[in-house]
Amino acid sequence: VHFNVIEEYYGRIRTKKPLEWSVINKMVDDIFTSEYGNLGRKNVHFYGNDGVCLFKYFVKKGDPQELYVWGILSLNLTCFIIITISYIGICYTSIQSSR
Repeated sequence: VHFNVIEEYYGRIRTKKPLEWSVINKMVDDIFTSEYGNLGRKNVHFYGNDGVCLFKYFVKKGDPQELYVWGILSLNLTCFIIITISYIGICYTSIQSSR
């Protein structure tokens, strides 16, 4: 889908081998430079989709990170349940000891 934008701008690209990322990045930079007056691009430096340190929790079936995502979500749920049970226990103990 994203490559369609590049083909729309440059026309059909004929090559026998897949384009390298450096070539694709240069093409995208040229599109924005000529259309919008040199938009700056920043590196994300993370394996997710955002600039903040969040893992990619919206994945499709077959994504290589699918197992990792479910592991992190399960760990988060487990921690949430343990913390909730702990606070309920603290409240119960406080109520019992104040009588």
